[in-house]
Amino acid sequence: MLRQGAAPFMTFPPLEACFMSKTSLKNVQKQKKKAKRTIPRPAQSRIQGNTAGVRTRLKKLAGQARAKKASA
Repeated sequence: MLRQGAAPFMTFPPLEACFMSKTSLKNVQKQKKKAKRTIPRPAQSRIQGNTAGVRTRLKKLAGQARAKKASA
């Protein structure tokens, strides 16, 4: 199989053969290892997101909570 613009003497395997499958044994073991290394964190009380509007709202709420704690 020749790729576009390749010299005729250069042959390559099909593109599908170049990549490992997502669910290979090696990849599954790697994902399990990574999952085991994660830092334990408390469960989220609400879905927060990462958009600009959500971030500014969270920043405002954090500032209000900090002010409330300082005045108490």
